[in-house]
Amino acid sequence: MIHALAGTVLSVGLLAASPTGVGEPGGTLAQAQEAETTETDLVRRRVDFSFDGGTASQLFAQLQDVYPEYSLIVDKNARRFQIDGFDAKITDPSTIVDLVCGVNGTVVNPDGLESSQIGKLRFRSVGQELVQILFDTGPRRGFGPAATPTVEIISIQELLTSGMTVEAIFGTVQAAIDLRDQDSEAKIRFHEETGVLFVKGIDAVNEMVGQTIDALKASAKWLVSDEALAAKEARIRSDALDALEVTNQAAFKVQEEKMKKLMKDHEALMERDRRREDRKDAEIQKRQLDPVDLNEED
Repeated sequence: MIHALAGTVLSVGLLAASPTGVGEPGGTLAQAQEAETTETDLVRRRVDFSFDGGTASQLFAQLQDVYPEYSLIVDKNARRFQIDGFDAKITDPSTIVDLVCGVNGTVVNPDGLESSQIGKLRFRSVGQELVQILFDTGPRRGFGPAATPTVEIISIQELLTSGMTVEAIFGTVQAAIDLRDQDSEAKIRFHEETGVLFVKGIDAVNEMVGQTIDALKASAKWLVSDEALAAKEARIRSDALDALEVTNQAAFKVQEEKMKKLMKDHEALMERDRRREDRKDAEIQKRQLDPVDLNEED
């Protein structure tokens, strides 16, 4: 059986730097790497950094001249991205990456003519050692070529085996896709018999889906871990005790109502007995007080 999410509306907002490796200003790459970088990795010194303007390739080459320890590669499509000149004082090369990524711009062809490719740079952290600079074409606005959709094939059998439902997986993937460009489209197909997910979209969307599946797999491992099973068992035991307490309270209330009824019935019976005895006593007293007619007895 094939399940489909077709014509999915996407919204591209380049994400903040995160352990998953994709980011832009908002949660900066410098902040993301600060906890991972020691003083021996990068010397924290304030540097006057000036760039006269040019391509991304020129900018990052200049940045690596100043910080040779900083491992950075620039994707082929990102090298010719045009960046305006600027002057800055920095202590971390990641600050420059944060500065230029996420800003709309254009790519220049080798012959010097401005191409119709409009988009923005983004970065991807690879482990704790490398930063990759990529170029994402912007959304279609009636001109220029759109990014070519590609198909990614992802197995989610591990997620299904852990107990996650198809609906929960699709819902999480949909939430990730909704962060991309509203003018783009993505298609998702799921083959139930094999547990394979097919994703057709631009590279940025496919990468987002892949990262989402990786995050879900991490969650799936937790679901079947000893800690998770112990927590689940403790929760079940707690729920059972709560249910037992509720049952006992209900049973006690029933018994209490029965006891009240018995007491009430007993009091009513005692009251009837008292009244009967009172009537007898009254009759005896009356006979004792009435005069006896001796003639009638003769």
